[in-house]
Amino acid sequence: SPEFVVIPESLSYLTYSFLHADIFHLGGNMLFLWVFGDNVEDALGHIRYLIFYLACAVAGAFFQGLVAWDSQVPLIGASGAIAGVVTAYLILY
Repeated sequence: SPEFVVIPESLSYLTYSFLHADIFHLGGNMLFLWVFGDNVEDALGHIRYLIFYLACAVAGAFFQGLVAWDSQVPLIGASGAIAGVVTAYLILY
């Protein structure tokens, strides 16, 4: 039940990336992660890839806040983190 979930506000810069609007939103993100993520993980290693992925999620929230600071639309989805992974793939390969 949502009223029992207590998440410090500072963690919302990370936790937003684990929520998705629907199965298609989740599926699209997972498709890109499946196609590009394994190669980036191979290049970085497991731990560095995890740190990179989470940092991209936080960066995505930060930049969304800069661009749309007055938006009333909730920020959800892993698209910021996935964009970072795809960018890393394009740089590496």
